[in-house]
Amino acid sequence: MKEPPPPPKPEQSYEEAAAELASNMEKEARGLALEMGRSLTAPKPPPRPEPPGATRHPFIGANRAQRRAAETRARRQA
Repeated sequence: MKEPPPPPKPEQSYEEAAAELASNMEKEARGLALEMGRSLTAPKPPPRPEPPGATRHPFIGANRAQRRAAETRARRQA
């Protein structure tokens, strides 16, 4: 873990200390983003298109009771 920032110097006002801390945090965030190969200002890439004929699985996000009810309905309809 990083050590906490030093307390503000007596001649430095809290506003100046806060501005300095904010700029340091922004620089660190940009550095981490560059390390990860991303830019903070670049737009996100669009989502991948699904292949033709692909359907989403009907049970994703469903709990066990919902899944069993859906399976029972599917069996009755078949």
